[in-house]
Amino acid sequence: MKRVLKNGIKSGVRPSGHEVTQNFLKNNGGSIPHNLLAIANTESNGAYFDYCKKYDLPIHPARFPASLPDYFIRFLTKKGDLVVDPFGGSSVTGYVAENLGRNWRTIEKDLNYALSGRGRFLEKKPYKSLISKYEIASPGTFFPDD
Repeated sequence: MKRVLKNGIKSGVRPSGHEVTQNFLKNNGGSIPHNLLAIANTESNGAYFDYCKKYDLPIHPARFPASLPDYFIRFLTKKGDLVVDPFGGSSVTGYVAENLGRNWRTIEKDLNYALSGRGRFLEKKPYKSLISKYEIASPGTFFPDD
């Protein structure tokens, strides 16, 4: 954020569908809670997007990176356990669970999102390449300027 404030930002609609305006440059102090999982959500293309476009399916607007369920599935389950996602969305939790050797079930009320989630399982990228290194900052840690 410090770099963005210093260098500015190009306004416009991102591939994710989010609109970034100059209002984004407001300095709110940049506090980072001690229990923040620092995981970027930067995927805006790839096999899931290609699959949705190919089959004219909507891209889920609230996708999250595979590293988020990866963290919690590893933390809370062991191989062979059942992971249940009652808000399946684009099926990223099921995809991660399967790649970690867990059984999984998902529920998604929107048929188009359920259908688009199939694209996750057709990805050509190796699973490990989708997982970014996640960190939890220690309480009271200050992050130096880059």
